[in-house]
Amino acid sequence: MSKDASFLGAVRTIAADIGFTEGPVWTGRSVIVTSITRGELREVSLGGGPSRVVAKPGGGPNGLAYESRTGTTWVAQNGRVHMPHRSGVADRRPGIQSIVDGEVQQPLTVTTGAPNDCVIGPDGRLWFTEPDGDPHGPGQRVGRVWAWDPSTGSRELQLETDGYPNGLAFGADPDRLFIAETRYGRVREFSVDGGLREVSRVTLERGFPDGLAVAADGTLFVAGTSSGTVEIFGPDGVLRASLDLGADSMPTNVCFAGDRLDQLVVTVARGGRVLALDCELPGLELPAALRSLDSEVSA
Repeated sequence: MSKDASFLGAVRTIAADIGFTEGPVWTGRSVIVTSITRGELREVSLGGGPSRVVAKPGGGPNGLAYESRTGTTWVAQNGRVHMPHRSGVADRRPGIQSIVDGEVQQPLTVTTGAPNDCVIGPDGRLWFTEPDGDPHGPGQRVGRVWAWDPSTGSRELQLETDGYPNGLAFGADPDRLFIAETRYGRVREFSVDGGLREVSRVTLERGFPDGLAVAADGTLFVAGTSSGTVEIFGPDGVLRASLDLGADSMPTNVCFAGDRLDQLVVTVARGGRVLALDCELPGLELPAALRSLDSEVSA
């Protein structure tokens, strides 16, 4: 670790050997992660022990969002466009899936890019990123950020960017939205009132940003894939600390977990691992449900 990281505890492994891990979310009792290469969702205990498969959406399940009031897990399904996989349900088109009690439905299919990450917004809609192409490959294809209301089917385009929009998270101020642009190694902060308007940005000194999480005080946690770190920026945008997980670890995403949201959970692709550590900066409490609590979602 660099700078003052005394607010972080020792790193422990709570799951391993479960494929290319991504998308951690806290359900109130356990952590759910995706295994992109296996097309699975797995439940992981903060105390460690064997993980278990809770759903098999197939394709390439990536980022997740969880509705605690309805027990619905929302999946950013990339349609296995990014990497080979061992999923037994391979032919999933890119889109958004919903899972309740292991039953998988796909209420939204996209025809342009491939959904990467998703989050429930303060406005009660599901916000998701839809990059297109390779973030480090030739050419600069346009990716998008959407806000979608599954109760009406309305989908509103929020942003177009060639920066490969990746992780996203709302801030302690619900008017603020952070979006990782992997191609350019930066995280942009937007005001969402009246349409997205950039208000600030941070650039990683090393590595490229992937998944994001925000503490209750506004501190931003960024999974740095190629650097093997989690970069931690204060509310003022200044780098506060860097959590080194090993040069070849490939952190993909982060979330807060535990009854007091005082556990930082990190998915790392190398070794198919899920890591956890104590964090004295508790996480921001996320919205419990989408706008329409009683609507049924059907494919």
